[in-house]
Amino acid sequence: MVLLHETSSLVWVANRDSPITGGNGSLTLTATSLDLLDRRGTKVWTSGTFFTSSPQAFLLDSGNLVVNDTVSGIIQWQSFDYPCDSLLPGLRIGYDTFTNHVWYLTSWKHYLDPSPGDYYIKIDPNRLPDLLLFQGAQLKYRMGTWNGQGFSGVPALKANNLLAFNMTTSDGSAYYSFKPLDRSILWRFVIDPDGLAHRWRSNQSNDNEWVEYWHLPQDQCDNYAYCGPNAACYNGDCHCLQEFVPKSPSDYSQRNLRGGCVRNVVLSCSPHNGFAHLSHFKVPDTVNATMVRGKSLDDCSKLCLGNCSCSAYTVFGDNDCVI
Repeated sequence: MVLLHETSSLVWVANRDSPITGGNGSLTLTATSLDLLDRRGTKVWTSGTFFTSSPQAFLLDSGNLVVNDTVSGIIQWQSFDYPCDSLLPGLRIGYDTFTNHVWYLTSWKHYLDPSPGDYYIKIDPNRLPDLLLFQGAQLKYRMGTWNGQGFSGVPALKANNLLAFNMTTSDGSAYYSFKPLDRSILWRFVIDPDGLAHRWRSNQSNDNEWVEYWHLPQDQCDNYAYCGPNAACYNGDCHCLQEFVPKSPSDYSQRNLRGGCVRNVVLSCSPHNGFAHLSHFKVPDTVNATMVRGKSLDDCSKLCLGNCSCSAYTVFGDNDCVI
């Protein structure tokens, strides 16, 4: 069972791993489940169990397939809780540690095979909110920490007159979604089988055509940890940060960059140390970072100087200090 966008683009597949072969299938709705059966009546997909005496199923204009109770109106099940490869307006990805539920995008295995592929996009509860692209267990790309308006590593994707981006966070949960501000333009964000993710917009002069608005990764520098530790990437070239040198000059000269850079000075733990100001940088991976709310830039600097394990700091939004 598939859901088609009005531009005839596939946006959701129920039975990704269980294709129906040899004839048509049927979709049945009972008081306890929504089921897809093959021509022999064998169940190839189910929504899972719900309980309502008066269910109804309907497809919203947002692309969300919903089952609710006709009396109470309470939603029993919805396809937006089970994303495939496409993020549509109103659909969210994220996590809730209290319910152990995660919402993430998974690529198709091949352009003609909708079964789950090798790439997925998620938000990691062990990091500050950030959209991450994985190939299997390997992190390939990160957009950069959410700063209240957009992702810090992609300034071109901050809120504009076409789209509004939203990140809702609380203790134990984070959700990302977007919505169009011009309802005449259709949007979708899709992760492809090759690991590229594209944001598409409808062509207003041709209803059956999509136009690429943006894609990730953009270039070589977007590859996660491409230059190794303590280095920066500019136009595909790696450079050690101030007071750092290549860990292995011979490796670096041969563009074997994963070793990164190491300090060329002895740095003692002292409140008299200072910081080098780095601009146009994607804030480093926050898996080892700590956020302290209600700290100004100066307060954040003092907090970092007073912690011998702190090597850098930044401030997001309304005085959110990250060290």
